[in-house]
Amino acid sequence: MIQRYFLNKKPTTFKLTIKTNDYQDIIIAGFDTYSENTKFFFREMPVKGTKEYIFNLPLAPNNIDIVIWEKTEGIISKSSKFKIVSLVKNDFKQKIFLVDYLTANFIKFSNDFCLKASNIRPAVYRDKNSMFKIELFAELDTPTPARIHKLTNVIQVNKKMFDKMTVPSRIMILYHEFAHNYLNEDINDEEAADSNGLILYKAGGFPKIEAVYAFSQIFSEHETHYDRLSKLINELDDNEGNTDLFNDIYAKGIIT
Repeated sequence: MIQRYFLNKKPTTFKLTIKTNDYQDIIIAGFDTYSENTKFFFREMPVKGTKEYIFNLPLAPNNIDIVIWEKTEGIISKSSKFKIVSLVKNDFKQKIFLVDYLTANFIKFSNDFCLKASNIRPAVYRDKNSMFKIELFAELDTPTPARIHKLTNVIQVNKKMFDKMTVPSRIMILYHEFAHNYLNEDINDEEAADSNGLILYKAGGFPKIEAVYAFSQIFSEHETHYDRLSKLINELDDNEGNTDLFNDIYAKGIIT
């Protein structure tokens, strides 16, 4: 099933009710209609019975294609394995949160960058106030989506990895890097950067499960990294219908 919506970049929330007779692996994705490799959510849901899911888009495109399919069937117009009971679009009510001038500038710059990251070439990008700089590379020399220099504050981004990530996951990664140098008491404290970046991310109203997906991209199967992921899940107090997904992440340890 493919359903197109005109959003005009207006923050939006979708509420999906889906029904299956037995367990099915259902994939639900939201793609920017006219921007290649730009997706706002991508979930593989183990669904049995009637389930409700919430998809928040505090940062929205002009148009979005919501695509729903059963994993083994691929994208087809109609499937007998699930039924869409309803798909309701509403305005997303953003909460006001106060940050300092520097943080506000970074949030705007990084959000804009994450929206267009799949459609720009490797180069150096700066915010309009020249407070921040992002160096976009085709690939980095280490398997990480992004990193920040301890002295220059320059963030380097791996385009190959970013192209595969959702927009909210990209945002979580950049908030994490920003937190290292600007929010942490200890610049080297990874867990503090996780938590401080997550504060900004949650305040923005972004989907909580996408934050977990973001960190799964940079964690290995080392036990300490699994512990970090578990702590993040505990901080997310999910209310978006993703309980089964969180449980699945716990079972696997690390998303593959």
